[in-house]
Amino acid sequence: MAQITVLEGSRGAYVIMPCIKGEAQAVQARASALLGWRPGIMEVAVDDWNGQLSPWPAPAVPPSFGPFSGGGPAFLKTMMDQLGDEACHIAGYSLAGLFSIYAGLEWPQIRNVASASGSLWFPGFRTWAEERLDRLEGLYISLGDREARTGNPVLSRVQSESGALYERALALGLRTSFVLEKGGHFNEAQNRLARAVAWLLDE
Repeated sequence: MAQITVLEGSRGAYVIMPCIKGEAQAVQARASALLGWRPGIMEVAVDDWNGQLSPWPAPAVPPSFGPFSGGGPAFLKTMMDQLGDEACHIAGYSLAGLFSIYAGLEWPQIRNVASASGSLWFPGFRTWAEERLDRLEGLYISLGDREARTGNPVLSRVQSESGALYERALALGLRTSFVLEKGGHFNEAQNRLARAVAWLLDE
């Protein structure tokens, strides 16, 4: 069973946020300052980052990290069973950003997705997502402008893969945005995620 914490908002819309337990509260505060009202967030605590958030098995990247076990489908089913059929949004950072897009393309009730510094270099993901992207209404992608500057040949694809997915969303007529933030992958993670939440809920 997934550990879900509901952070109440001042309006009806909620954003599902898979993240480290306790992180969503800080993101909510930052997003509130951007929106001028408090967004509701359903925090889904992630215990096994490389397991629960990977859509299918893949080798470790970099090799010093543990491999991706492909537990995403089971984790998503648990979330769907607990949260029900209410339509809502989803946003995540890093591998949770990748998982958020995956969830949006597998869960019909999710129509708008935000991926902040998402791990869109994940092997095979961009091609898989492009074939299903018309299921969404909105897609927000952000990335640090230094994230692709790495000697790792897999990680260095993150900007080109992110850009290709954005171009596909444009071609499909989705509401979409691709934002290059300043810095690398670990700079201002909560602020980047707050901007993603604000984009999802900005009317």
